[in-house]
Amino acid sequence: MDERWQRAMQAIRDAIRVTGSKSYIRFWMREGIDAPRQAITIDLASA
Repeated sequence: MDERWQRAMQAIRDAIRVTGSKSYIRFWMREGIDAPRQAITIDLASA
């Protein structure tokens, strides 16, 4: 498989966290290459 795809799938697996009985997934985004990263957390239990 494509190496970039494998890295993307691993990044998604690494982003999933289980806290108690709720699952969350966290994405990081930034406006530009030098901009600070911002966390975007999605509560899968209520999504």
